[in-house]
Amino acid sequence: PVLLPAYGRLQRTSVDWGLGANFLPTITISIFDAAVTASGIVLVLMLIHKRAERQEPVGNSPFTRTGRMFLFFFLLGAAAATGATLLGIMAWADMQHTRILADANLARKEFVVLNQNSDLDQAKVNQTLAEFERARRHLQGAWEVSDKRTPATLVLFSNIFEYQDAVDREWSAGGVHCSERGPVIYIPLERTINFLTENDRTHTPMHEMVHALMCQTLETRAYLAVPSWFHEGMAQLYENDPWAMNSERTQIRIFAWMSQDTLPDTEAFCEVPSRTSRQEARMFYLASYEFARSLEAQEGRAALIGIMNDIKSGSPFDESLSGRFGGSCPELYELWLDSW
Repeated sequence: PVLLPAYGRLQRTSVDWGLGANFLPTITISIFDAAVTASGIVLVLMLIHKRAERQEPVGNSPFTRTGRMFLFFFLLGAAAATGATLLGIMAWADMQHTRILADANLARKEFVVLNQNSDLDQAKVNQTLAEFERARRHLQGAWEVSDKRTPATLVLFSNIFEYQDAVDREWSAGGVHCSERGPVIYIPLERTINFLTENDRTHTPMHEMVHALMCQTLETRAYLAVPSWFHEGMAQLYENDPWAMNSERTQIRIFAWMSQDTLPDTEAFCEVPSRTSRQEARMFYLASYEFARSLEAQEGRAALIGIMNDIKSGSPFDESLSGRFGGSCPELYELWLDSW
């Protein structure tokens, strides 16, 4: 795997080995089985060798009757354990495939999906759609969303490189355009998952779904009036929520501490941040996420969601931020920088 960190949006791309979505576990279990079997054979031979060193009679065969019985039952047990494991993986894979297909079909009803042509890997298409549907359900359970909202549009790209070429942003891993007709999400396909990599995903669908839902909640004019750091900070909070992201959250925090001298200055962060290069984008996303985490730690996520409710009700962003967190963006950001 090649790690392309945009801090808060950990994107992974991988080589396509052509082995299928669930072939890797079979290889792994087979290697494990071979290693266990070889270890058992070596153990038996060592026992026989020890007896030979003690000059104990072993008969005409190099294996004693006890040794042969041990080896037989060991191999039988290893074969049974391997078979049971493979059957378990097959059952797990079938269950996952059924869930993914069901969620993908729901997504086709909830989203307008473009570019589902036959050239795309349909397993990856279903995986991507399923993750968007799960993100949509999760966020709708946390936010107040109108049932009359305009459906989001998904524009699919076969991989991250095709997407970056199309949008001409080498640092981007997904994007949302908030139009009068509703949000349009531009997204490269997710990898299919298997038994060993279920949690090793980009989590980009959740990130972009946060942007899309903010567009649906606030509508275009109010959405565009919200500063970039709040958009990206909120998206990364939800993106990095899962328990499986614990290690990534720790790594991001450590990286922020090490990079404090290169974080955006107050004016650039709170007004119109520069993201023309990969490095500038990385530092902006890093600051947005850690700053949002600090606000969440002070007043809770409900206060951050409350800002969106205030804006929806007609309050300016700066007024809502000051009322809920006790200061403007420059004031709060300066305090946060000093806290490092």
